[in-house]
Amino acid sequence: MNRAREEKRIREWETMQSTGHLRYLLRNTLMWIGSYTVVNGAFLLLPEIGWAHGSGMTIRDILICGGFTGAVLSELHWSDMKRKFRIPPPQEDWMAR
Repeated sequence: MNRAREEKRIREWETMQSTGHLRYLLRNTLMWIGSYTVVNGAFLLLPEIGWAHGSGMTIRDILICGGFTGAVLSELHWSDMKRKFRIPPPQEDWMAR
């Protein structure tokens, strides 16, 4: 099972490299902005059915929060995968310490 997981991670890294760093970052950032938009839409519908009361987020808040979250998490994932599959492989695993 561990070997299958490792092969999946290798394929994921190859896909990430083929799309490129900037496109990967932009795609994930847009996905996070979309997620914030969907959640905000659901939050705005809850008062209509009587489950909650609130005003929701502004579009600016959605863009800032979703954009920041998406960019940071995408960059962390990219750098982690780059470190993991670097050639030659890293001599020490500082994450395991």
